[in-house]
This record gives sequence, structure tokens and C-alpha cells, in this order.
Amino acid sequence: MQSRLKLSSVPFLKQCFQKSKFICITVPKLKHILNKMGNCECVSSKINTVNNDFSGFPSQVTTTVGFKIHFIRIPLSQKDIKNLQKSWIDIKQIWIKICATAFQRWFSTYPEIKEMFSYEYDNVDETSIKSSPSLFSHVQKFECLIEKVLNDAENKSKFVETLINLGKFHYELGAQQKFATALGSSLSYATCININENDLMTKNAWDTFFRFMTGNVRLGIRMKLMENSIQI
Repeated sequence: MQSRLKLSSVPFLKQCFQKSKFICITVPKLKHILNKMGNCECVSSKINTVNNDFSGFPSQVTTTVGFKIHFIRIPLSQKDIKNLQKSWIDIKQIWIKICATAFQRWFSTYPEIKEMFSYEYDNVDETSIKSSPSLFSHVQKFECLIEKVLNDAENKSKFVETLINLGKFHYELGAQQKFATALGSSLSYATCININENDLMTKNAWDTFFRFMTGNVRLGIRMKLMENSIQI
């Protein structure tokens, strides 16, 4: 028998159902709702958030007007960022291993990326990464970028601009939005499998973190595409 709970005990959810005086919901259904919020399907401006530690709020990320950044909000709470900074200490120690798993999934999804890196091996592991100048340099750049974002989270406009410019730069090298999406998903997966399975808050924070980063890289790719189309 599934557990049930009253929405009245969850303030920010209760506001979603103001017309009902008493509502019960199954725990699996609640998880489904929370996951949807985490995927930005809930408009934060219509719900007064009570639980500010939940990484699904706020849902707004980077908005641009023309080719300029107009609004930035990191979809992570301060508690999430603290968890990420603490988790990064351990993750950093096995970063090459994590990237090996991520690249393996990435190349399997889009084999053409493997050709872009001139990578000649069938599989990706720590040894092959170190023997590939292009892969190893990207592993190091990822590490520096993540560290920069986590340590300078207050300076949003600076690192968001860095991510957008990264997208623009890689567009010129043949990058597509789907490549960035797949890379972010692969890095999230490879990172989360190395975190305690019971630490769902940190896992969710990393997932949101990588989605935010790749979202801005994709934005840079789109902006460069628009710039080129206008010039034509």
C-alpha cells in the first residue's frame, strides 16, 4: 500500500491547489511533481516558494534580449552550492575517471564527435585520455571551469558570459546544441554514480548544475547562429 500525505503539510505545494480544502497525494506522485519543478515546468513567479533549499527553485536561468544578457538567475539554492563545493573536493580527485565515463557515453551517442577529437581508440579510459592531447586538455579545462563557477557563484554575469562565449567559440568548430546537451547529460551521469546513492540532494544539485552550464553553452551556440544568419 502506497504512503499518502496531506498537501497541507507542504506549504509551497498547497498553493498549487488553493481551490481544494483537503487533498491527499501518493508519495510517488509527489516525487513526480517535484521532478517536474526541477525541470523548470513550474513557473516560479506564480508560486511563493517556502522551501528555498530545493534546487528546483527558482526555475528561471539566463534570458537575453538581442545579443545581450538581460537576466540571470542560477537554479540552485545557497545550500545546493555549498553541497556542490563540498562534494567537488572528492569529485576532483577522480575527475579523469569521471570524464572517461562521460566521454565514452558521449562518443557512443554521437560518433562524429569522436572524429572531431581525432580519437582513434574504441573505448575511453584514464590511460587513453592522458595519451590524447585534445581529450586531456578538455578534461583540464572542464575542471578549471567547474571550479571557477563554484568558487565565484556570486559573480553570475561573469561566468555566464564565459559559458556563452564558450558556446560561440565551439560553434565555429562545428559544435551543435545536441552535442552540448549530450555532454552535460553524460557528465551529470558520470558524476552522480560516484556520489553516495542516498545523497539525493547532492545528486540533484549536480544534475541541475550541469544543465545550467550546458544551457548557457547552447545559448551561445544559438546566438552565434543568429549572428551569422543576420550577416547573411
